[in-house]
Amino acid sequence: MLKEIVGRSAEEIDLPEGADLGSVFQQYAARQPRLRELASSIVAARNQEFADLSTPLADGDEVAFLPPVSGGVETDVLEMTSGEHYFALTRHAIDTRAIIARLLTGVEGAVITFEGTVRNNTKGRATRYLDYECYEAMALKMLAKIGCEVAQNHAVSRVAMVHRLGRMLIGETSVAV
Repeated sequence: MLKEIVGRSAEEIDLPEGADLGSVFQQYAARQPRLRELASSIVAARNQEFADLSTPLADGDEVAFLPPVSGGVETDVLEMTSGEHYFALTRHAIDTRAIIARLLTGVEGAVITFEGTVRNNTKGRATRYLDYECYEAMALKMLAKIGCEVAQNHAVSRVAMVHRLGRMLIGETSVAV
């Protein structure tokens, strides 16, 4: 959504000394007034971590402005492991059985799974499909952070989280945990 307004998904810019995330956003908003209208729903990130607009910037920082659903670089599958845990973003149908098989070692007495699916309404409005997009590197990092916290806080031996990207129809699995 933002990349369509601005006309690009990435750009390198030079900033004055003392620039912060807010000054970068204002620079783009001055060129694209539509961004001002969306300012209250946009989230900022610096180096793939959520950050306040007052966050100062340093040379080489990566900055992102993310609407509730945002664009990213398209790949079929982006994966990450952390110890025994597995995290992925995929543009393919999610195969929950394959995810379970990846985690099983033979010592488990139980496996708990959750599948989120696309429903036919959004806040009471009819829905035909959903298009999921994200800032993929940051989304994968956040999946791993959440999954590792769950494992640590609840004595879970292995966690997998897979989120689907792209267009999904009603009833399709959008996330598996």
